[in-house]
Amino acid sequence: MMSFGKSSKILYVSSSQEVIPPSLIQMVNTFETFSISTSMETEYTSIIMFSSLSTFLRIAKNLSDYDVIKFLRQFADEETVKCIQRLDNIKKNLRALLALILWIAEIYREYGHPSISVVFDEETNEFQFIAIILPKGDWNSWRKIASNVKDEMKRNGLEKLASKVAIICLEALQEH
Repeated sequence: MMSFGKSSKILYVSSSQEVIPPSLIQMVNTFETFSISTSMETEYTSIIMFSSLSTFLRIAKNLSDYDVIKFLRQFADEETVKCIQRLDNIKKNLRALLALILWIAEIYREYGHPSISVVFDEETNEFQFIAIILPKGDWNSWRKIASNVKDEMKRNGLEKLASKVAIICLEALQEH
């Protein structure tokens, strides 16, 4: 049995596995669901459509710690997630970081699935920043994306986090 759900804000498709945590579904007031029978066995597909970072921040605020880590693992390996959890500058803002990466994944989906990396100074081993890496994008796109993301973060009161996050378009780096 495959289930489809939609509202003006969220569309998701799932099979027998949980796709979106209940706390996220509760955020949608006008949620309608319908089911169809199918023999197709898929793990899941999730499509979330929002337009503003503030919407993602409100949703992430209501997620459990477990769900925050679960979602972060979609963008980073286990070692990176554990490293992020240990960073004093970031661990207080895990929900904001998650909201940011989910928003970037949605708004800039044409640039590929983003990933998260932690950058340390090679000589001192001190934390420098969290890199949010988009696989595609030329130099001009990169400049626009980075500027838009930083502006949106500042509009949403995330100035401290903005100073600890860098947006990188990998394709642009590989051009030179």
